[in-house]
Amino acid sequence: MKLNILGHEVEVVYPTEPDEELMGLFCPERNVIEIHTQNPNLALSTLMHEILECINYFLELGLKHHQITSLETSIHQVLIANPELNSYNDPRLKEDRHALQARTVWKSGRETDRV
Repeated sequence: MKLNILGHEVEVVYPTEPDEELMGLFCPERNVIEIHTQNPNLALSTLMHEILECINYFLELGLKHHQITSLETSIHQVLIANPELNSYNDPRLKEDRHALQARTVWKSGRETDRV
């Protein structure tokens, strides 16, 4: 699966021989997120954690690992406790998505025109 994260294409892979010491990993050199957990109950939260790692990297936020973990745990809890968010489909969002695509992408703390 490939995700668009702040205008960057990031591939999500599930290694055939996962590292049992890792839950997940973001490799900025390859723009790849690896999900190593074999526990399906942890896969989504691990993916969310690694997406936050990507955002932290691309925006140079300087968040520490425990801060990213706290954000992921909090967002995951909100999504699980409010399942209606999983199917939230407000027609106004379509306008926002199109406007966002036409606007700019933030990278490294500065505005960059989309091509």
